[in-house]
Amino acid sequence: MLDWVGGAAFLLLWAFIIHRGYPVNVLVLYTGTSTSVQYLLRGGQPLFPRWTFLFELIVAVSRCITDRYGDQVIRPHWYLQLRRLSALFGDFMGGFACSKYNTEVVPVVVNGLEHLWIKAKPATSPAASAPSSANTTRFVVVYYHGGGYVILCPRMYVEYCNTLRGAILQELQQTLQVENPVVDVFIANYRKAPECKFPGPAQDAVAMYKYLVRDQGLSPRQIILAGDSAGAGLVMSTLIRLRNSDPSLLPLASMVLSPFVDMTKEPSDFVQPPHCVTSSSLIEAFRTAYLKTPQNPSTYQDASAVHCDLRGLPPVFLQAATLDYLYGHSVRLAEKAKADGISNWELDVHEQMPHVFALFPSFVLPYALAGVNRMAKFAANQFHSTLKQSKKTKSQPKEASQKFVKHAS
Repeated sequence: MLDWVGGAAFLLLWAFIIHRGYPVNVLVLYTGTSTSVQYLLRGGQPLFPRWTFLFELIVAVSRCITDRYGDQVIRPHWYLQLRRLSALFGDFMGGFACSKYNTEVVPVVVNGLEHLWIKAKPATSPAASAPSSANTTRFVVVYYHGGGYVILCPRMYVEYCNTLRGAILQELQQTLQVENPVVDVFIANYRKAPECKFPGPAQDAVAMYKYLVRDQGLSPRQIILAGDSAGAGLVMSTLIRLRNSDPSLLPLASMVLSPFVDMTKEPSDFVQPPHCVTSSSLIEAFRTAYLKTPQNPSTYQDASAVHCDLRGLPPVFLQAATLDYLYGHSVRLAEKAKADGISNWELDVHEQMPHVFALFPSFVLPYALAGVNRMAKFAANQFHSTLKQSKKTKSQPKEASQKFVKHAS
């Protein structure tokens, strides 16, 4: 019953955002009705085995809207509305998540932007109050949110980051037998396009990482960078910029979900995946909003990580979905890593899933937890390596040795 109530609330709130963020017309209503009828004609079976009807409906309506109105997202009226509404949506969903996981959201303002800590409530985590430098079992996931560099905000990601944090803790405690681990998530904000174009957001991402290391006293080996879509692009930009400027600051590892990492325009014969929330018009709008000179590939630099030298970066967990419009970005990034001789990345491919599927609540898409748990396992293993290394003598450091592993689901 709770899943149905949660699903209904999610759908109503999603419909409200669509109604306020984009114009709704007969085509959108037709899409919702048509999707429902097709579901009934299939005997109540979803389009794909791991989908649900609610998820199918959300994907169909979202795709209809991005096909029809994707190019309008860079108009001030729409992107300002969507940013504001994403904050309201995030507060609504995040409140339930914080209650479920017994966490709190702690806002901080740095460089004129609001960023969010997600931490265990003080009474439930005595170790969390210890100084960072003295607490060797405290780890931080720095999360850069998606939204095409244009829309959404950190508050939209409170629910998902709670779920990811909980899964990492469970993996550390139950599988790796780590006593009293502390895992915090820091959802880092950045200036948005089109008001602030590249390299502004990438500079903000690096600045917030350095803030945690230099101002908050965290060791790079306590930190994993993570992000989805455009946020995953910022993860890659941050890694490349840190490697080029000061490799000693590189984090322990990174995780990218459905990364937006290729700024070249899709060829005219590119066939859009039909069952994804994103579309050509939306991605092109984001691309042109983010870049100062989208017609000149020589200016893309680390905004287009698939064309950068990837050597010398820490381990990266790359989660991809075969129905994702940006699936080719994931494939090309993995291929570039292999071409550069990198052997410590992991490619995690999920069949019949669209863009950023793991971000959806489990009552909308139960399979989303499979994506979350894969990321959590990688993160926990990386954090555990820090604990093991801390027990080694300085004269006998242990370097990670991993193979490029491809998972398929």
